[in-house]
Amino acid sequence: MSVTELPPRPWVMACGCSTTAVRRLPDGSSYPVCFPHYGIDPGAETLIEPDAQPSLEGRRARCAYFNAALGRCNDTRHNRFSEKSGKVGDYLSEIESSWTLPFFEHCPDQEFDKFFCGCWGWD
Repeated sequence: MSVTELPPRPWVMACGCSTTAVRRLPDGSSYPVCFPHYGIDPGAETLIEPDAQPSLEGRRARCAYFNAALGRCNDTRHNRFSEKSGKVGDYLSEIESSWTLPFFEHCPDQEFDKFFCGCWGWD
């Protein structure tokens, strides 16, 4: 399936992540892939159709670098991902789950889903 034939984003992959990349082939075709799981999890190349995507209702996501003992991420030097709270620079390492969060991963067998809040920077 080519990118031009896909439903609107966010694209959700069978590995449980929203897509973070598009693989372009030498013949000019392309398809979405989950970059962190590509080559590790076969679901990283399998798109879930929008009507089959799991519900995120009532779920929360924590940054993948969240440290429960500290109640925050380990590194606090960088800018944080900010929810639409009206406060610039809010420290948010836990947020309502959404397929549009950066590097989002749905973890149905765990208490929290995962995303990246920017605690290690964006470069």
